[in-house]
Amino acid sequence: MVTSVYKEENEEPNIIIHAFNRYEFGESKCSENPHGKKEYIPIFGVGGLVETSIWTAHARPIKFSPEAVKYFKLTKNTETNTYDYDSIIGKTVGVIRRIKENGIKIDKYHCPKYKLLSLETPYYYNLCTAEIECYKTGEKENVVIERLAIPELLEYD
Repeated sequence: MVTSVYKEENEEPNIIIHAFNRYEFGESKCSENPHGKKEYIPIFGVGGLVETSIWTAHARPIKFSPEAVKYFKLTKNTETNTYDYDSIIGKTVGVIRRIKENGIKIDKYHCPKYKLLSLETPYYYNLCTAEIECYKTGEKENVVIERLAIPELLEYD
């Protein structure tokens, strides 16, 4: 699902590529279920056509969603007037995953929390991956960027 989010009158839209409201969330010990107007919100989207001059949305550089900027209290780099990707490294992020029951993945999801270690290929949304570390086991793995969410349930502004 592609959603355009405008925050200021003349601001270029932040296009969110992947929304999680179409997933069915199941019972999980490590995350809350979305309820009412509260849901998991993606950390990253992409800039618009005017801003990037790139026709294909999946080929554009990643951009923090307005909710992520607010949640992580990010500040713009004064020289480039953009948010640095490194400012989120080391923070806790949610990862939307399928729940495993008896070792088998089912069609219900949850959002466990991980530590974000790095971002690879942030200039190309479709190829961008994140290295994450599990807080419980210390296991490291790479996940596609569209699975990263703000680790708490929030309402869209």
